[in-house]
Amino acid sequence: MTRIEYIKLFGPYMIEALKGKKLFPSVMMAQTLLERAGKDGVPEGSLLASKYNNHFGTKADAFRESGKVALRTNGFIKGERFTVKQLFRVYESVQQSFDDRIQFLLRNTAYAKGGVFNAVSAADQAELLQCCGYATDRSCASKLIALIKRLGLSDLDSGIFSPQRRKDARMYNLICIVSASLRPHGENCIFLNQKKPTNIS
Repeated sequence: MTRIEYIKLFGPYMIEALKGKKLFPSVMMAQTLLERAGKDGVPEGSLLASKYNNHFGTKADAFRESGKVALRTNGFIKGERFTVKQLFRVYESVQQSFDDRIQFLLRNTAYAKGGVFNAVSAADQAELLQCCGYATDRSCASKLIALIKRLGLSDLDSGIFSPQRRKDARMYNLICIVSASLRPHGENCIFLNQKKPTNIS
């Protein structure tokens, strides 16, 4: 299965599952393509995804009685890559893996406090997820944004957010353009999350 085939197969489910959750399907799709990709760049190419239906590298704690497996994985500390054996969750279906990832983000108050659900663009949300400690890889957000651009994943976001939310995003971009013209030194303008989102387009 190619990346495009994977997106076509699971994209509709992601869109439906994320309605009303204030999460961008493009970011979620980029996450699963990036985090558990095998040699072909598709999550099904990894052992964790193909055998255990875990498409997000979701960890399991030691107290979990069942539905877990120990596998070696890569991590990052201060930018340095290392390999370690960790426990991961096992799912009965790919959709169950998606649903669990969504609930994890919704239950974890750090993401709400960090402004993840107030993001006005997919790139903004990717950066906020990283700021909230979503991944140990410091370049995670930039990798997600690059995947969204390269694969045209923004198409998955169409119709998910209200006209007012899209209007807020356009207004933010206008404020930044005006602000930049008035501030030759390029200070960031402030909006919603007190940080400047990155445009994907």
